[in-house]
Order: sequence, then C-alpha cells, then structure tokens
Amino acid sequence: MSSPTVPPTCVYRRSGIHDAALRRGYEACRRATRATGEIEYAVSLLLPPPLRIATWALYGAVRAVDDLADAVGPDGAADPGRAGRLEAWIAAFDADLRAGRGSDPVRQALIHTMLTWNLPPGFLHTLFEELRQDVHGRQFATWQEWRRYNSLINTPLVLRAGSLLLRAAGVSAEPEAIAANVPDVAVLWQTAVEAIYLTDALVDLSDDLGRGHVPLPQEALDEAGVCRTDLLARRTTPEFEDLARRLAEQARTWLDRMALPPVLHPAVGVALGAYTD
Repeated sequence: MSSPTVPPTCVYRRSGIHDAALRRGYEACRRATRATGEIEYAVSLLLPPPLRIATWALYGAVRAVDDLADAVGPDGAADPGRAGRLEAWIAAFDADLRAGRGSDPVRQALIHTMLTWNLPPGFLHTLFEELRQDVHGRQFATWQEWRRYNSLINTPLVLRAGSLLLRAAGVSAEPEAIAANVPDVAVLWQTAVEAIYLTDALVDLSDDLGRGHVPLPQEALDEAGVCRTDLLARRTTPEFEDLARRLAEQARTWLDRMALPPVLHPAVGVALGAYTD
C-alpha cells in the first residue's frame, strides 16, 4: 500500500499548530509513523487534520520507547545500555508532563496531544512498565499469557486512540465507560486488538527472530509441532508454514467480528473500516 504525499504545513495549520518547535515534534512522529506503520500512516490520511496529527503523536511516541526497549548492538545482540536509556526517557516524560512541555521533539508532540485532548497518562505508564520487562527478555508460555500482555500494553493504547475518534464524533463517554456499560462492546474491542497484534506479530516475525525474540506463545508452537530452535534459526518447515497460515486465518476471523460503532462520524468510520480491511 503506497501513501499519497501530504503537505504537512497545511495539516499543521489546519490543526492550529503554528509553533515551529512543536511542528518539528509532530513531524518526527509523522516520519516514524510513515516509516514503520505503512498501513497506519495511510489510514491516518483519511482522518481530519487534528485527529491525524494526534494519531501520529501517539504512534510516534510508542514507537520511540519500543525502539529503546528493542535496541540491539552492532553485533545484533541486545544492547546492554537499552534499559538505562528507556528509564531516562520515562523519567524525562514524567518531568515534561509535570512541566506541560516536552524536552525533546517526540515528547513535545505527545504531551501537546495529551493536553489538547485531555488524555490521562495512566495508559502510558502501564505500557512503560511492560516495556521494562521486555528489556530483560520475555517469552509467552500460553495464549493466556499472550492475551494478558496484549490487554496491558496494546489495548489501552487502542482505547486512547478510540477516545479521540469518539470525541470527534461528539460522544463524550470514554471507551472504558462504554465497555463497562456494554460488555459485548468490550469483548469485540479486545478481540479486534488481539487480531491486530497477532497480525503485527506475523508481519514483524523476521525482525523479532533476528533479535532472539519469538512473539508467539510456546503453546501455539507446540500445537503446530514447530520447534523454537528451528524458528530462531529461520529454518522453514511445513509445520511452520501451516502455523503461519492458521494464525493469519485466525486473525482474519477475529477482524471479521469487529463491528464499527454506529455513532461514528462518517469520516472516522471510513478510516476504521479501511484499517480493518
């Protein structure tokens, strides 16, 4: 999927972003989104400018801290300094949030988005805590562990992005409040996030294996008869090919269950529908 060229100055002007330093922050997030989230970036272009740059800020910031947690050295092994750099970024974020202004471009865009849209910081601190554990290596033994991780690190981010879309549609309730009152919606949202995360795990599998990380639960490998050492050695087997096909079909089935809320503004509905497709 190729993304059309967007004149960023027009987007920032229409979003009320006139400060040059703040624009540089959003530009850093836009470039990160375009470089590593091809589908996310293409779909973001369907959103109205204020929502568009907000999604760039959220994606760009999460990409920045995730890259710190996943950093590798010149030899391809885990960078021993990554834990310290992650902690420094988190500490700087907390200080910047108290000050109401970021001390680096990405945090500046992130904090501006959080203040503009009144986003609570709790979801980021949950994400930070999970990334701290990722630094020291993480393996999923069961699907239950995989789902728990997903519910802690991915679902809150998606809900926060969802709150932006709901507010743009004139719905004042937070996604969590809607989920509490309409349990079926919570189940659908969680299933959709799991589908997205499983799809990402398959797409990024080569990169993850390159740094010694298997983003799939051992239970899934055992069920398919896939040996972990073969996977890390990138030895393709019929069992692995069958596993990839079955997991891709599972993600497709989960996405097919995703129902778009009828209250959404048509522009937001089009973007979400395009992303699901």
